[in-house]
Amino acid sequence: MLPALAFVPLNRVEESFDYLCNNNDYPDIVQPIIDQFQTTWIGDPGRQHCQAPRFAHGIWKCYDAVQTGLPKTNNSCEGWHREFSEMIGASHPTIW
Repeated sequence: MLPALAFVPLNRVEESFDYLCNNNDYPDIVQPIIDQFQTTWIGDPGRQHCQAPRFAHGIWKCYDAVQTGLPKTNNSCEGWHREFSEMIGASHPTIW
């Protein structure tokens, strides 16, 4: 359920994360994953101040892309590189 947070509005990320954590009966073995997710993607409240997430919410959010019909992956870019590699006959060409 945590990956679903990429599809909520930017201003509701923390609220949605708290809702998922408080309204699901996760087994204890999952808690380290939730803690790591919070530290890396959400931000860690800490004791004295909130530590910013490792990656800003705006970087990994897909909500706006979904609303505007933009692609959510880079498949078109990967397809171009695949075609280019086939055209030159090498996947990692050198200039030498």
